[in-house]
This record gives sequence, structure tokens and C-alpha cells, in this order.
Amino acid sequence: MCELLEHRFEGDGSTTPRITNHNLGNLILLAAEQRWGAVAGIDAVGKILQINGRVLPVTTDIVHLIGELSDGTMLRGEGRIDTRDVGDERTLKKVWLEPKAFICREAAEVIINADMIVIGPGDLYTSLVPNLLVEGMADALAQSKARIVYVVNLMTKWAETRDYTAADFAETLLKYGIGHNKLDTVLVNYAKIPDAILDFYSKTEKATPIDVGEKTLARLRKLAHTVVYEDVLSTVGLQHNLIRHDPEKVGHCIMKILGEGK
Repeated sequence: MCELLEHRFEGDGSTTPRITNHNLGNLILLAAEQRWGAVAGIDAVGKILQINGRVLPVTTDIVHLIGELSDGTMLRGEGRIDTRDVGDERTLKKVWLEPKAFICREAAEVIINADMIVIGPGDLYTSLVPNLLVEGMADALAQSKARIVYVVNLMTKWAETRDYTAADFAETLLKYGIGHNKLDTVLVNYAKIPDAILDFYSKTEKATPIDVGEKTLARLRKLAHTVVYEDVLSTVGLQHNLIRHDPEKVGHCIMKILGEGK
């Protein structure tokens, strides 16, 4: 731990743009990568945090996420795509990686041999889709016999997914590389979010609850083998005016899905 905390980012100043707009967790991982390498660095951080299991990078290549907006503007980097002002009326059309990135060997092996692959929740275009854009990911998913479970977000995000339904989220993942007939289960929340909290999110972030009405559920059933409709909302989060998934509820649902078999 001491060795990691003593790490200095070296260079002629070109490192600074790379770390701008990143959270502290990303900076710790970057420091560990520079000191020990990508896979070994993440393993080291995992030991420091005493996590269960193992975290692997989808790729060890240095790439940039590029997004194209509805007016043709190109944005470079997750931060510029994801943190646009709520007054920006432009929508996000598509994203891609520059240059091409190739899947980490260890990650590919784990995916191919997995019993279950859980995707999400997370920002659709800046957290989930980039993993699918990595060369070799689609092949690894195609070779895997794992059940693929997608946990749909609770709220839309103005810069990325305004007006999206749960089916729009799932359809986007299929479009970017999961492939039709591979998405086994979609987990969506049915618990009602208090109006006062929804009003706060609407006024501050222009975020709205993701639609899971009958028409949306009908679309989802055409995209996935199974749709699981459960209360996965965190009551503790609501007490702090935060809309979040309850990790225990989600974990219970996932274990139930795994136990039921394909």
C-alpha cells in the first residue's frame, strides 16, 4: 500500500490531460498499472482492498471513447460525453473506440468459461457499451455457454439515454455486440420511486424513471429469453434521496436465476 501511495505520475505534463475528469478510483488503478502493469496492478489493488473474487481489465490497450452527437459534433473521452450540461439538447447517436482495442487474454478466458455473465447496471454508452466495442469481446461472448443477465438501470441520463425505455437499453447492448439469442435474462425493477425524489431528479438532472410498462415488457420478451420483474430498489438509498439498486436484492435475484438453470 505504501509503495502505491508513493507513486508519482511522471512525464512532461502530457499525463495531466489523461487524468483530468477521472475519479480517485481510476487514478489509483492508473498508478497501479504504471507501477506493476495492467493485470498485476489491478490484482495488487484487489489485495489492498481485500475484495472477494478477481477484477480483470477488458483490455490493456490505451484507447479513447469517441461519441458523435446529433449535430455531427465528435466528443473525445468519457468525461466529455457523459458530463454534458442538462441544457445541451443534442442527443448521443453512437460511440466507438480509437484506436482499436483487443480483449485481454485473461478476461476472454474467464468469459468463455463462465457460468453466468452479469452486465450492468451502469451508464449505457460510457460504462457498458465500451466493453462490447473491444475486438474479441463478441467472439468470447459467442463462444461462452454462460447465461447473460442484464440488470437495467433505474433512471435515464440526459447526456446519454433520455427517453429510453428498458427495451431501448437492452436493444442497444444487442446492437453493440452481445448478439441476438445470447441475452438470456433481463432484470427490471417494478418498485415505485417516491414522487418527491423523482421531482428532485427531474429538476436537477432531467432524469426520469425508465419505462417498464406493458409495451416495453412485450418488446423485452422478444429481445431476451426471460424477463425478471422484481423489486430491486434500495430503501436505504431512498432515505438519503438517492435512487439506487439494492445490492442484496439484486444478488438474491441473480442467484435465483443461476439456480433455475437455462
